[in-house]
Amino acid sequence: MQLNLKRISLYFMFLVLGMSMISFGLMNIAYDLQNEEMTDQEIIQRAEDLGMVELKEQLNKTNE
Repeated sequence: MQLNLKRISLYFMFLVLGMSMISFGLMNIAYDLQNEEMTDQEIIQRAEDLGMVELKEQLNKTNE
């Protein structure tokens, strides 16, 4: 009886592991479908909005 209990618990452990992998995979697919691809210009604009500056601009400011 003890061997069967170990086998059943191992079975359920792998069952839960497999189901969680499937569910997380589906959630990841759904999340990727929501995100749009950003163009390079949009990324640069977003970075400037957050306070990042380009190297050329920083060098020009220090040389002035």
